[in-house]
Amino acid sequence: MVPSKLTDLHVANYLEIPPPEMLWREIPITERANQTVTEGRDAIRRILDEEDYRKIVVVGPCSMSPNIQKELEVALMFRELAEEVSDEIILVYRTYLEKPRTRKGWPGLIREPRLDGLPRRAEGLRLARQFLIDVLELGLPTAMEFVNTRTPQSLDGLIVYGCIGARYVESGDHRALASGLTMPVGIKNGTSGDVESAIDGVVVAHQPDVFGGGITPKGLECEVETRGNPYVHTVLRGGTNGKTNYDADSIKKAQDLLIKNRLKPWVLVDCSHGNSKKNYQLQPGNCRNVLKQMVGGGNNYIAGVMMEANHIEGTQEVPSLAADRATFDKSILVPGKSITDSCISFETARELLLEMKKELKAYRQQCYERK
Repeated sequence: MVPSKLTDLHVANYLEIPPPEMLWREIPITERANQTVTEGRDAIRRILDEEDYRKIVVVGPCSMSPNIQKELEVALMFRELAEEVSDEIILVYRTYLEKPRTRKGWPGLIREPRLDGLPRRAEGLRLARQFLIDVLELGLPTAMEFVNTRTPQSLDGLIVYGCIGARYVESGDHRALASGLTMPVGIKNGTSGDVESAIDGVVVAHQPDVFGGGITPKGLECEVETRGNPYVHTVLRGGTNGKTNYDADSIKKAQDLLIKNRLKPWVLVDCSHGNSKKNYQLQPGNCRNVLKQMVGGGNNYIAGVMMEANHIEGTQEVPSLAADRATFDKSILVPGKSITDSCISFETARELLLEMKKELKAYRQQCYERK
């Protein structure tokens, strides 16, 4: 009797992924990119250590599209803006390359780099690594949400600011991942708006931990032992059903919980997602509300804000099902306009950041004169 097949009944193929060491050799980090990462991380650490008065603004497209040339053009625009506001703000550019998907939708540049419904992670990692280096070569710090626990080994040396998103805040592996990442990391509250889960995540990520699902530089599967990351903090992003948490009372409640857990009450406020009720036009008002709390309310432990911004405001639809993306005509896409969540325009973002710079500078001067 021929034994029954017990494995791989529903597996069509295995797609090999290059080990991190291979990617490092193929696409090595440049001296300029290394400098941008080092200086950017140090600046954020000094802010969280209360040694730098500036605020952090994580801003840029919801996700990086396959049109890499246009993405670099947009990055250059934000690099010039970063220089304009650098005396009051450290601008960190959203280079989000993976998208969490609970049901369906384009999973991001790393997993599906051609926007054609087919997974090509090896190609996506190479494309992502070169893109990140090109952005860092501009002198622009990078930010990324880590969806896959194996991605950091290939890319984390190119990321200035990391994030654990709302869908993974309760994942033990992602909390432990944050505790081992080299850069400062923001942990968002859950999609429901629950803040306690994010603060629990911050508590855990400050401690040494172990997680599975990692890989060694040679590409071998492993458990990863971490040392704990003292620069993990909370990001407030609102929740479903119109639940927001960017207002003064919500921020104070979150900060009180952090203090109760013997942590510094640092929070970043995401002006998009649940806090904007998925309406990109509400982002500027949310940002101004938080700014008022910084300068008028004197809440010095609001470390900064996050916003989603692209060259052109709004979004354009791509098919949510992979089978439909396979036949999708990508030539109809407008360069510089989001293909995932709606974004404010670059001009709106520039107006907001220049306003922030002015208000923060005036507030700092008032504080100096009172001394």
